[in-house]
Amino acid sequence: MMYTLENSIPVQAEMTSDQATEVLSTEQKIESRNLRLSLVPSKRKKVKKVNMIIEGEFNIGNADLVMENYEKLREHFDFISISLRNIDDIDLAAVQLLRMLKCFQEFSQKTITIDSELSQEKRNLLSVSGLLSEMTYNNNTTQK
Repeated sequence: MMYTLENSIPVQAEMTSDQATEVLSTEQKIESRNLRLSLVPSKRKKVKKVNMIIEGEFNIGNADLVMENYEKLREHFDFISISLRNIDDIDLAAVQLLRMLKCFQEFSQKTITIDSELSQEKRNLLSVSGLLSEMTYNNNTTQK
């Protein structure tokens, strides 16, 4: 099932948080190529915030799906929280995408946070890329 924002309201310069909530009123789940995305809007009506939860295999084969959904959310929300959970596979294409999204906030008026629950091996990969210092992570994870 592919989630799209095709029926969304037109993008406006000043969109109210109620209008942003209309775009994504309930949690949406997307599954494709061993990747699971959950798009969860904030329950607070005064905040245009959404959480994008990425699970499974986050690699070059499905980074485009993450980017496509991020772009659609970015049009309607001011705060985007990206959470990596139960990651089975992550490669440098996914890391580069996360780094690009994190750097993008410097050129926009959006706030982007990235947090993760990753194994030590996957945290080492992110550390080498320089992304780990910009992300929060759960140090008590048992993933391997």
